[in-house]
This record gives sequence, structure tokens and C-alpha cells, in this order.
Amino acid sequence: MKKDIWILTALGVIVLHSPVRAKGVVDDTSDQTAPAIAAPSQLPTAPSSAVSPAPVPDNADHPHLTPPPQTSGGRMEEGGGVSFLAGPFIYKGDVGIALAARYQLSSSEFGIPSSTLRTPHWLLEVGGVFPNNVSGYASDQSNPNVPGGPSSVRGSVGSYAEAHAAAIIRYALTGRVGVEAGVGVSMARVRNDFSRQFPDITLTNSSVDTLWSPLGLIGFEVKLWKGLACGVDIMYVSYSNKPASGGQTLDLGVSGFMVRPMVEARF
Repeated sequence: MKKDIWILTALGVIVLHSPVRAKGVVDDTSDQTAPAIAAPSQLPTAPSSAVSPAPVPDNADHPHLTPPPQTSGGRMEEGGGVSFLAGPFIYKGDVGIALAARYQLSSSEFGIPSSTLRTPHWLLEVGGVFPNNVSGYASDQSNPNVPGGPSSVRGSVGSYAEAHAAAIIRYALTGRVGVEAGVGVSMARVRNDFSRQFPDITLTNSSVDTLWSPLGLIGFEVKLWKGLACGVDIMYVSYSNKPASGGQTLDLGVSGFMVRPMVEARF
């Protein structure tokens, strides 16, 4: 009896450790050892029309990707900018100090194409001349024959200061040389000095007047290097000036060509 029990026990141990499964039992380890691979005919394929090129960036949203405008010669088109000018102001042998500021407008603001080197550039200028004493601007004399009055009345312009505004057009002849012309309006502040000669005494007096005149300008400039240029402008003005002293009216009008050598620094 004991022998049969030992035989049955040994058979049970062998059955429990055998890799063979009973019929109908599914081995659930098969999914962990080898993943299923679909046949090539079962793989999804995308039609060729579904492939699209990479999107092109919109330059409106990315302004740094937009190339800058150029002229036909590969030159960068100059846009707006500010420049300052300084130099002497010369008229009839008298020299003053002149200053001016210019703002350069972009050519496109006037609808002018920028496809050639000689594209005009439009500028607005405000400037003037510091007050300075002068001697040769204008003079006049009257000799009245009035009993008890002065034997002569003499007058001259003794001081001059000026301020103006002008619109200027500039053409580049070469990469370094340009010519310009403009029109505007000028306001002058002058001091008129008078002397009245009596038989035994001379009396003096002065008056200060504001004069207005149209202004014409022509000139040229030479670019020295980037941001710095020099040139000469010739300005024409004609101020009417007829002050009175001692009952006498004198003609002290100021008119003529005024020379303005300038150094220009652009920013």
C-alpha cells in the first residue's frame, strides 16, 4: 500500500513540472515573447498627393526676413535721416556763423522710383545765422535842406541775424558728388544805425526791424566718408528795408548772393 502511495506522489510531481499543457489550455506567454507583425499587404499607405512641401514663412509676420530695397547698382536706398551743418556765412566781406539741420525724406514718400543712381532726394532744412555786427550790408544818406534841421542823415545796417526754412532737392552725380537746389522763406533781424549831423552836434540812434524775403539756394556737396560731407551753398535773398530817422526815409535794403561753406554730419 505504501509503495503505491509513493508511486502516485512521484507521478504528480512529474506532471506539475512538465512544460506540456493540457489540451485546450492557451499559453498566455506567447504575446510577451514575439510581437505580432502584420503582413506587408496589411500596412496602411498614404497616397502620394498627401505629401505637401514645407510651409513658406510669411514675411509680413517676419519682417527680418524681408530683404532691404536696393537700387540697380546694388546701392542701399537712403531712407529718412537727420543731418547737421555748420560753417561760415559770407556776405559783402562780413563773416558770420551759420548752423542748419536737415531732414531727408525717403524718395518713396513722393512716389519717385529709386531704380537709378540719380534718384532725387528731398530734404527739409531749417537754419540761420547768429547775430553779428556788419558794416557793408547796406547804407544810405540823405541831405535835407530844412532850416533848423540836420544837414545830413546817414544810415546803415549795423547788425544782422537770420532764420530760414527751405525745401531742397538733391541729385547724386556720382557716388560721392551731388548737386542741390531749393526754395524757401527767410526772416532777418537787422539793427539800423543812424547819425544826424547838425552844425554843432551829431546825434545817433538805432532801430531794430524784422524783414522777410523769399530764398533761393543752389549748391553742391562732396562725401568725405560715411556720415560726413562738405559743400558750398549759395543763397539769394532780397529784403526790403526802408527805415526813417529825423523825418528822412532811407533805403537800407539787403539783397544779393550769400555764400555758405558747410560741413555736414549725418545721423
